[in-house]
Amino acid sequence: MSYTIDECNVERQQLLAQILNPMTAPLLAGISAGSVGSILDLGCGQGNTTRFLAGTFAGATAVGLDYDQKLVDYARGQAGNPAGVSFQQGDAAALPFADASFDLVFCRYLLLHLPDPDAAIREMLRVTKPGGYTIAFEPDCMLDMSYPENAGLPTITYLFQSLFAQPQMGRQLVYRFRAAGARQLQAGAMLGMEFDGGLYKRIYRLTAESLAPAIEAKGLLSAEAYATLLKQMHELEASPEATVFKLPDMWVIARG
Repeated sequence: MSYTIDECNVERQQLLAQILNPMTAPLLAGISAGSVGSILDLGCGQGNTTRFLAGTFAGATAVGLDYDQKLVDYARGQAGNPAGVSFQQGDAAALPFADASFDLVFCRYLLLHLPDPDAAIREMLRVTKPGGYTIAFEPDCMLDMSYPENAGLPTITYLFQSLFAQPQMGRQLVYRFRAAGARQLQAGAMLGMEFDGGLYKRIYRLTAESLAPAIEAKGLLSAEAYATLLKQMHELEASPEATVFKLPDMWVIARG
């Protein structure tokens, strides 16, 4: 597999963690820290999510796995990696771990990239210990909006729907997990909103820039239309009065 968006932009990855970690934390709060001694984080990227999980479950070992060796090398090289955190290259659809290896298996913003997400879900469930937790947190590319309206955000939605392998993954999570054999499920949805500050505005601009190679490769926008999109995203970032709503996120927790 390959990521739709260039995942090597350090600032964009750090901003994404700042946005998504507070949204993910309530899902983990209901899990007893003492019940989690081993964690697998799939699609770990630069390691931000792996470090977040390790910090949430103090004392647990955490393995971050990513298909892209460059991202694995970057994650390994970070000075902030706590003891017990490691990173390795691997395929989420063919995990190099024995059955029932981890207390908690986690992915966030990964399945939407995969040509065969069901294979990855089956693997997640396979390597989760009996009584453990399998968690997926994924977006659904149905809308991106602001008020006052910014004409570039519907274009962003169009690009997400055209470029991601599974742009509607969020709404499909429960169905796909049940089809893979999961039975004890919790699930929910949330819509991020920012009316003060600029994290959402900035990450939309950075995302538009990171999509450039994929847009060009698939011929989704003319050069003029892409230049207009970048101008609109810069205007959104500079707007102090805009309220921004990011695309919705859905989550599922399966008990092993």
